[in-house]
Amino acid sequence: MREISFKSPINCYDDQRRFRLLVLFHSIDTLTIFIRLIILCAEDFAKITPLSGSDPLRQSLSYLIPIFLFEMFIFLIILISNVLYIMVKCCLPSIYPDSDEKSTVVCCKIRTLWHIATLTCFTCKCYYDHPQGILLTRLSILSICFLFRFIGFILGASCANRYAPRGVVYTVISSLSLVPSIIVLVIEFIHFFRLWTYRPDNNNQHRRFHRSHLCFIPQNITNDKQVRQWNTSLCPEPLDKCKSKSLHHYVLYHSLSLLQQQIPQVITEETKIVIAYYQTTRDQAYKIAYEGFPHNRTNLDSNIYFTLTVQKVINSDTVFFLRLNLDCLKIVGVSETYTDKELREEAQRIFKDTVYRIHAIYFPVKQRIYLKYIRAIEKWLIVIASDNSSTTRPTTVTTTSGRCATVKDDQFHDEYYPGCIQL
Repeated sequence: MREISFKSPINCYDDQRRFRLLVLFHSIDTLTIFIRLIILCAEDFAKITPLSGSDPLRQSLSYLIPIFLFEMFIFLIILISNVLYIMVKCCLPSIYPDSDEKSTVVCCKIRTLWHIATLTCFTCKCYYDHPQGILLTRLSILSICFLFRFIGFILGASCANRYAPRGVVYTVISSLSLVPSIIVLVIEFIHFFRLWTYRPDNNNQHRRFHRSHLCFIPQNITNDKQVRQWNTSLCPEPLDKCKSKSLHHYVLYHSLSLLQQQIPQVITEETKIVIAYYQTTRDQAYKIAYEGFPHNRTNLDSNIYFTLTVQKVINSDTVFFLRLNLDCLKIVGVSETYTDKELREEAQRIFKDTVYRIHAIYFPVKQRIYLKYIRAIEKWLIVIASDNSSTTRPTTVTTTSGRCATVKDDQFHDEYYPGCIQL
């Protein structure tokens, strides 16, 4: 394992280094708790008990011990979750190598242990449509714990001089413990920000995404990578009965293999919103994420079409999940022998017909949707496969200072996010 170097700027988007920083500062925080415990237990309690209540030594302990117990109770929540996290991450895989998240260990499911260990055990139905709330739960609990510990520090500091020197020493150590606690909160926020603002290409870190782009989702954290059984979805509702219109929901809680096999949803001319798919290469996906789909003014490029199922395309390593507005839809029946060129020409012919004013065309036989206007694409997110060749396929870019720099694609390490993504 590489050591953490503080001589150069720390890249907190490096998942491995950020994880080691969390372990380091959580350990320092734990150490400060034990130092304060040693300060309070330095005296022989058998000699203190006979002392009168007005004795300074007894008064100082009577004041500091309740504060310490209050802080200790809050800290135990974090300590127990951290110990459980290490056990579930490091010990259980070697003891139960074939277990999955639904397996039971002693009397508890492994998935439940993960949620307790990562402090994401409080769930809400809205998390199925907004999975960002799962990791926000952990951030909220850690922030509340820090707030209570800060209140304990204020209480100790308010009367530190009255109970010197023990009160002063205790307050100084308590103030030092706030430093790693603040750093932990900052790193935890970066941990959350890293996941939901993931940029696989390092070439355009300061470039703004298109307004319709939601995020990149690494394929390693999708539904199929989180379950062991084939064609298994985490969503309790079957795919054909799921009413969610959230793109995150389809990516994280439905099997991609089922999306390839599903019977296309029934579309009528009254259908307004539909979830569709578009597949392309990695480089083209980067371009679309920043510039949008190819278009001429307000009209979408005629070569672009969307499908209602995920197709098996050899050269495709990205899948767009899109929410389309099918206003003014026309369903057109064509022969199965129609080629891609004939479908495209048929769609353009109908679009140019000013009598019907059609904005979207659906060919049921080919399961394809053609759009006239770019505004019909409301939102999209991109599921991108890990590029194992990126470590050997660096890109040379020119920096603002005019120098050439070698940049590699950003690799996402999903092993540091178990329990923080799926319910």
